[in-house]
Formats: sequence, C-alpha cells, structure tokens
Amino acid sequence: MKKLEADIKIQKLQRPEHVEAEFVVVIDVIRAFTTAAHAFNRGAEKIILVSTAQEALALKKDHPEYVLMGESSGEHIPGFDYCGSPVKVSMADLKGKTLVQRTSSGTQGVVRSVTSKKILCSSFVVAQATLERIRQVKPKTITFVITGGLVGDGDEDFALADYLEKLILEGNADSKAYLTRVIDSPNGQNYVHEVGSWRKRHDLDAVLELDKFPFAMEIFIENNLPVLYAISTDGSPLK
Repeated sequence: MKKLEADIKIQKLQRPEHVEAEFVVVIDVIRAFTTAAHAFNRGAEKIILVSTAQEALALKKDHPEYVLMGESSGEHIPGFDYCGSPVKVSMADLKGKTLVQRTSSGTQGVVRSVTSKKILCSSFVVAQATLERIRQVKPKTITFVITGGLVGDGDEDFALADYLEKLILEGNADSKAYLTRVIDSPNGQNYVHEVGSWRKRHDLDAVLELDKFPFAMEIFIENNLPVLYAISTDGSPLK
C-alpha cells in the first residue's frame, strides 16, 4: 500500500481551545460525522456546521427550507428536524437539501478549527476516502482533532486517528482492532448497553460500517460559515 511522509499530530480538543493548522481532520465517530455522511448519501447538498442550537434555529428562521439536524448532550433539540442518529437520517429524503448541523462535539471541533487552511471531517464510514483525499493533497503536516473529549474521553475518535495514522505512515492496518476499540470505549459501551433513552445499539452498529461511503467530506467557508460538502477524493464535487 502507498505510504505518505507527513508529520502527524493527534490533538484532543479541550474547551475553550482553538486549532489553527495547515491540514486538519476533525473526527467525531459517535456520531456527528457518521450521521453527516448518511445525510450526504441520502441526497443532502451541503451541511452548514454551527456551534449552538440558537444559530441553527436562526438560520432556519431566515431559510425555512433548511433542515436542522443534531443534538445537545445527545438529546433531541426542540425545533430540529432530526436528532443525531445516523440510522434515522439514513431513512430520510434529503435530496438537494441544505442542512444545518449542531452537535456537542463534532461541529464544535470544526468551528474551533475554522481558521485552518484545509479541514476534512471524518468517521470510520468514510475512512478510506479520507485517506485517499489526504494522499491526493500530500500535506506536510496533518493534525487530527479529537472532539469526543469535549463530552467524554474520546477513545473512539483516537481509534480512527490511530488507524489513519498507521495507514498513512505504514500503508496498512488491521481495521478490526481499531473498530473493536470503538466498541470497547466508554462511549461505545454506553451504546452497547443503551445507557439513556437516546443511545441505541443500532447507531453504534452504523458507526462501525467501515468505508461504507466512497466520498470524503471537506469544509469550505461560505458567508463566514463552515460548510461541509461530500467530495470525490480528488477534490472535485461529488456527482
């Protein structure tokens, strides 16, 4: 497998920390960027990422056609169309829609990395596409931003960062070992045992579907807001 020479940093995001780097991969495995990938697969055109529910609701007021998606501490947000469940979003008809996503971890990581030169968002369902996009860009430095630490220990996000790092530097990795880390993480175990009304085992199963989608997800700035698009690994718009 192809190897890439790069300096790699894995950074666990802490409040109120901000990240500014050459090439950033913001990771939220459970569940934000798994859910975002499912939204693109269901036809979403783009996803505006915001920090607060109030920002999302204000955008909806100005643009009633927007679809709101996300959670606050895992729970459904009043006025939002969808919660953070990738399984529920996977059944939605989102063709041509603009979504606004607010989550407790993933979107916070993007908002706090917004001055970086290039930002990808990743989870295991787009791991290979993320890797191919990194190889296409050939950055000299890569910063993996672990967002799960904002509301937990982030072990599931570290698993993806470590997996991608090994693929980048060595060209191969045992995916099973890293997916097992997701299941065994404290957050993963909360889903195994369905701790709380909103944690469902089927959502954990969804985040473990390695390389389910062939596209990468990249941030572009529009109207001073970070906007996520599904792109081909060469950077061209997804057709």
